[in-house]
Amino acid sequence: MAVLDGARANSMLSYVNHEVRNPLNVIKGMVEYTLLTLEQCALPPELGTCVADLTVASRACDFLEHIVSDILVLQRLEAGALVLNLHPHRVSDIVEDMREAVRHKMEEKKNVVLIIECPTDITAVVDAFGLKQILLNFLSNSMKYTDQGSITVRVTKHDSGEITIGVLDTGSGIPETHQKLIFQAHVQLDADDIGRHGSHGLGLYLVSMLAQRMNWTVGFHSTVGVGSHFWITIPA
Repeated sequence: MAVLDGARANSMLSYVNHEVRNPLNVIKGMVEYTLLTLEQCALPPELGTCVADLTVASRACDFLEHIVSDILVLQRLEAGALVLNLHPHRVSDIVEDMREAVRHKMEEKKNVVLIIECPTDITAVVDAFGLKQILLNFLSNSMKYTDQGSITVRVTKHDSGEITIGVLDTGSGIPETHQKLIFQAHVQLDADDIGRHGSHGLGLYLVSMLAQRMNWTVGFHSTVGVGSHFWITIPA
């Protein structure tokens, strides 16, 4: 049975990678090339909305790419097939990569500022891809529910040698009735979250699975109307 489950998981990974991700990359590449071309031209009035429409299409590709990436990682985790690549990394480098990854989305949040509080001398032995997935999902969650104020990435090294990486926001907060469920799969705050926020309900579930795989601690605190604070703690 275990062999069959592993075979099914590998089959699904192959299908998602080749039948979904590859065509998506082609579409995204064509959209971005067309955008670049149009931005260098003087467009007639009747084509004035093309750039805006293609920008929306590019963002939709980014969202789908994020979903596909989450699904692929979850499949590997649930099949016990995720191989960790543990190496020393400057945490500030990873945080800067995440800043760049969400830059376009943050530019759309006109009333929200992204704040980075990360000393440049903190190094951790981590799987960089896994840490980036966790931070990207924390940031994505904050961006969905924060319409004004700030989102802060805060990195702290404790006297014990532990490193805590947190994402704090001034968003809508999570009702207490939902707080016990948020690390489960396919959980959104409201029934219409997918339509309003583009939520697929896998992000925080993936975070909990990755943290468990890497023996990290994940936690959060949230107050409705005040905001949320999600964090991971990496042991010394």
